[in-house]
Amino acid sequence: MNPIDWKIQAGYMSEIMPTTFPSITGSDATGVVDEIGEGRHRCQVR
Repeated sequence: MNPIDWKIQAGYMSEIMPTTFPSITGSDATGVVDEIGEGRHRCQVR
C-alpha cells in the first residue's frame, strides 16, 4: 500500500478524495507505452 492509499483509507484526504466504504485502494498504474502523441516527452515507446 502506498502512502497516499493509507491516507485516503484513514480519511486524511476526505475533503479532496471522499471515500465510501468498502473501497478499493490503489493509485498505481503499469503498462507498456506503444505510442505517444506530439509534444509528449516524459514517456518512451518500448
